[in-house]
Amino acid sequence: MDPALFFWIIIMVAICAIIWLFTSGSRAALIAVLCFAVIALSWAGFWSWSFRDGLGPGVVSSSGFEAWRRFGAEMVFPTSVCLFIGVIALGLFRWRR
Repeated sequence: MDPALFFWIIIMVAICAIIWLFTSGSRAALIAVLCFAVIALSWAGFWSWSFRDGLGPGVVSSSGFEAWRRFGAEMVFPTSVCLFIGVIALGLFRWRR
């Protein structure tokens, strides 16, 4: 399975949990949203670290600060998506309470 596709599937499940949170305002729904966001971020982080140097021929493995720089550049979008979902979930939870 494509790692990016699995990331988006987990994000869609988190969005379904946001709908559950919107309709019920329950603490279990909030925990579900936050857990799915953390799982999606962990999944993206694992594959981002694994593929930070690319897969082509003649690839030189990075280490130290260069490895962290490549990893951080790759993780900006998944982190932003998961933070956005977390902020929306916390805002909905506060609004429903």
